[in-house]
Amino acid sequence: MNGSLDALLPQLEDSSVLLLSDCAPVSLAFAVGSKGSKELQERAKYFWRQCLRWNITVYSQWIPGDMMLFLCTDKLSRDETFDYHDVRVAE
Repeated sequence: MNGSLDALLPQLEDSSVLLLSDCAPVSLAFAVGSKGSKELQERAKYFWRQCLRWNITVYSQWIPGDMMLFLCTDKLSRDETFDYHDVRVAE
């Protein structure tokens, strides 16, 4: 994650970014951190430090999974993967 993040952030310098997720813990981790996962907490802290470095303001918002599909916001994360929780493939 860190390598791809380091390449992306300079391109977003002085920008605002909206992070949409259908996973409430992920949205909350970026907003307030994660006490339940040391690894997620470390990634969130790294993310915020890098955003501060490049003057990037990040807003995180939870949206329902079907809205993620409607907006096509999670298409890249689903390419070549099989997600058992995906409403398109689950019963």
